[in-house]
Amino acid sequence: MFKKCKRTKLKNKGLTVIEVTIIASITLVLGLFLLGISTGLFFNTTLDLTKETDKGVQKLRGLLLIEAINYTLTDNVERALVVVRNIAKQPIDLTVTKIDLYSVSRNEASGETIYKYQGSIPRTTFGNLSKLGIGKSETLEAPTCPGCRMGTELIYRVWYVPSSLYDEKDPFKYVSEMTYAQASIIKPVGEAAPLACPLPQDWVLVDKVDPITIVELGEMHPVNKVYIKPAFASYATYLDVFVSVQEVGGGRGGYGFGRIPVPAYNDIPISGEYAGARAPFTITISSDWSMIPGVWYFDGLYGEIHVSGITLLWLERGRVVYSVMVELGAGSSGNYEVSVTLKDCNLNVVAKGSSIVKVLEGMRSMTTFIDLDRMVRFDQVYVVETSIRKLS
Repeated sequence: MFKKCKRTKLKNKGLTVIEVTIIASITLVLGLFLLGISTGLFFNTTLDLTKETDKGVQKLRGLLLIEAINYTLTDNVERALVVVRNIAKQPIDLTVTKIDLYSVSRNEASGETIYKYQGSIPRTTFGNLSKLGIGKSETLEAPTCPGCRMGTELIYRVWYVPSSLYDEKDPFKYVSEMTYAQASIIKPVGEAAPLACPLPQDWVLVDKVDPITIVELGEMHPVNKVYIKPAFASYATYLDVFVSVQEVGGGRGGYGFGRIPVPAYNDIPISGEYAGARAPFTITISSDWSMIPGVWYFDGLYGEIHVSGITLLWLERGRVVYSVMVELGAGSSGNYEVSVTLKDCNLNVVAKGSSIVKVLEGMRSMTTFIDLDRMVRFDQVYVVETSIRKLS
């Protein structure tokens, strides 16, 4: 038998209006609180990013130029003045904070270039040396190197920062935002180091040799001309100059002759019979005077690429060579390393440099500029050698 049980209904109690209002208020307050936190974080992050971006933009737009360096000796006291200019394209003031000085020398045994710190202004910190508005220039006192001999290469490094990022109370605060302009000179005063190659009584400095070659092959063209430029001389006159072109290892070659003015400001052709000599070949320039440099080596890979012209780039003040312009003729495409080596009268290397050249299909001529690892006195360069190495 079954006993009947009485069912009991469970009562479901709903939320009252007051309870709903309280919960909604709590939710709203919590939401606003979280929104405030997230908005604050977003605002702070955006502000930080904006500040960093603004600093980066100012740093990129600010640009300082070293216009001149004046190094003098008066009453046995050396003095250096650096002229700087704000050449920014945007209206950004620049603050010069430091000037460093380095000397450059070479380890003759290893060929390594050595940069030696010689001093700074200020000596140990950064400071407000000058504030330059856009387009403004100023002459600033710079460190000197009394212990460096005349003819030593000196590098001046001028540090600067947008003035809005310079903190007078804490100069190191934005040190990571500082950048520098750099320029080098050959020290014009002081005791001179003995020259490895004393300058002869009568001399001519030749800064360009440009043989006319067949572009695709690297052979001397039938017009049989070699252009030279005697850019500087001990005094002005006319000279009989002989030019020889000789293939490396013997083979074809020939001679040319011309009476030319020295110095000359234009290229002068020396005509001769050069017998279709093919690069690599050596061009030798000779006269009753010393022709400096007198030996020029033109490298080449037959049918691919060859050196067709060499120009030494130099500064009149101090007469120093700092770069070499190399003209090339090509018969095929590829990637090549072009190198230049300058040697003195004892065949010691005094400077060198190289660049990578990409020859595209159909290109027949091009020019590359090769910066030297150091500046060198023009009158100490007796041999100019080029070399070409195929990379791919």
